[in-house]
This record gives sequence, structure tokens and C-alpha cells, in this order.
Amino acid sequence: MEEDSPPKDHRMLAASRVNNCEELVDWFNAQEVAPVIPAGSGSKSDFRQLRDCSLVDVRGLEGIVAYDPSEFLITARSGTSIAAINDALAERGQYLPADPAFASQGATLGGCIASGISGPSRLLFGSLRDFVMEVEFLDGLGKLVRGGGKVVKNAAGFDFPKLMVGSLGRLGILTEITLKVFPRPEGTATITFSSTTFGEAMRVVQSVRSQPIPLSAASLIATGEQVEVQIRISGPMASLEATQRRVEQIVMRELSGTVTQSSSGLRSYSGDEELANWLTAASPSWAAPGNLLVRTCQHSSRAARLDAAIAGFAVSRHYWSAGEVAWVEIEPPRREALSSRLAELGIAGAIIPHPSTHGFMGDQRWIASANRLKSALDPSGRFLSYA
Repeated sequence: MEEDSPPKDHRMLAASRVNNCEELVDWFNAQEVAPVIPAGSGSKSDFRQLRDCSLVDVRGLEGIVAYDPSEFLITARSGTSIAAINDALAERGQYLPADPAFASQGATLGGCIASGISGPSRLLFGSLRDFVMEVEFLDGLGKLVRGGGKVVKNAAGFDFPKLMVGSLGRLGILTEITLKVFPRPEGTATITFSSTTFGEAMRVVQSVRSQPIPLSAASLIATGEQVEVQIRISGPMASLEATQRRVEQIVMRELSGTVTQSSSGLRSYSGDEELANWLTAASPSWAAPGNLLVRTCQHSSRAARLDAAIAGFAVSRHYWSAGEVAWVEIEPPRREALSSRLAELGIAGAIIPHPSTHGFMGDQRWIASANRLKSALDPSGRFLSYA
């Protein structure tokens, strides 16, 4: 075990680095300062505000433990980068359908599971929690616990795999994860258009979504009154062009009477440009220096109401998964105003990169239940509380 000096731009205080589970257990049981909090690449967390905490860097727990392409299962240690996993899967024509976010910023597998943040191209098959089969983690008693199993219909014991998704390192330190993977689509294409109202843009997206179309992503980018929509489809190359034309027809039908094809900016593209666009989109970094980026989750039917409530003071709003996830960029003085608006709507939010303390916004009724659950799993309070 060693003391690491993080890179200059790393959002971490100096942390103790461990390279295997034995070192992690020994380090954890030797700590006298509570609470303990795990850290990875820092792509989704900002630890600079932490005080009186023991920070452990788990990036040394890396490597693919097992990969069986025929069973569509991959097991890797928590410090393994998503990029490394993507590369290994790509060699066998497979991929992570939940599209874990921040891969281009060095995100680790454990960090993605702990944050629960799926990427924009998860609309077709589901989010991260739908693909976590088995986890191993260090609990508050300093013991390694394994839950779940490498079979889909496993129902033995507590459902720890789903519990750890979005736990933010408060319930334990992830050490190993098994994921279900899928065959990579033969091709993808993106159809984009512009609208002058958020409601109209959402109506078009929902119309496309209601059809039997392999829709892997539907994002809306709102700046001022202008809304840019990006619809991504995937599937066999033999049918991709026909599917693309079908989506274009639906878009123009829904926009009929309000815009022309040229004024809507309707465009379709594929290939390297398309792949690069979605890789960039999956690593939210569009906020101006000094501004805050807040992530919320809500049913897509509430997206229009949310946008109407925050459009007046948000710098920009990016919506993933047909409005089910919102990324709201605000200037710091607007923080309380946004939190109040979210609370009025019954929507919870969190600042990303998460500052570990005082990072939750909006409706926070969930925190009391989360802390009760944490107390049951961590009775000695070895890990950081939710608030």
C-alpha cells in the first residue's frame, strides 16, 4: 500500500492506494478516522471539500477477472477503467448496453456502479442496474461480502447488486463486479432536428418512441428557446437505412405546418462522426468553468414541466433518455433557486462532480430512508452518511 499524489487536475485529496483486496481489508481495519470513502478516477466526485475522512484510492484493484463471450458475462475488479472493458468487449463484437457515462474521462467500473449514472445510449435495453449480476464489496464490519450470481434467474439472498447501484460508496467499497453484456449492433445512425419549443420537441420524440423502432438514444439540448434533438437508432445494416427513413418521416409529419425540412435542420449521419458525437455526449463536460452541473431523474412525462420551471435561469439543459435524465447547467448563485424549484416538483437532484457533502438538491425525502438502510448495513458508521 502506498500514498499517492493525485494528478494536478484530480478532484481528490491525497489518498491511500490499495492494490488488492487483502491490502484493502488491512487498511480499512487499521483506520481510526471515520468515515471512510472510496475513490476512483474522480470523474464523478469532487473530494476536495472532505474533512476528517479517510480516503482510499481503489484504482489499484484493476483487471478483468473472467470473460466468457459465449455466456455474455464479464467480471472485472472495481478499479478497472470502462475504456479497458469496452476494448475487451469490442474485440469479441460485444458491448455494455447501459453505456456507462464518463468513459472518456477515465471512469472506473466501481465508480460507474456506485454513481449509478448510465449514458445517453441506454434507452433501448436499460440502465446499469439491469445488467449488474454479481458484486463483491467490503462492508462496514471490514468483511468481504458477495451477493447475486452469474445466472439471470438467481434469487438467493439479498439483491446486493441492485442495492449497490447508485449507493455512492455509502454502503460499502466495491471490489469486483459481474456484468451482463450484449452483442454490439452492426450499425448506428443519428437523426437530428431543431425545434423552437421544448413541448414540440418532446412530442416528436415520444411519437418516434411509440413506434417499433430500435431507439438507443433520444437527447434534447435546450439553450434559450432553441431545442436541438438527437435521435439514435441501431440495428442490422440491412435494415438501418429503412429505419432511418422511417424516423425522418415521423419527424417531418409531427413538425408539419410549423417548419420545413430546411428550417428544422433535419439531418442524418453515421460512421466515425456519429460514434465520436455519442462518446463525447456520454462524458458531460459542457458546463462553463465555475458553473455547476446538476443531474436529475424523472419520468419523461414530467420533463416539459421541469424545463418550463428552470428555463428562466439555467444556462443550458441537456436531456437524456427521452427526458428521463436532465443535466442542468447553472451559475453558482442560482443553486438555491434550482433546489427550491426541484423540491416544488418533487424531483431530487445532485451536483456532478458530486462534492460528497452538501451535494444533493431538490426533494431530499429519500435521504432519511437511505440513511436507515445504511445504518442496518453499517451499524458502526464506518462509511460517509448521505447527509
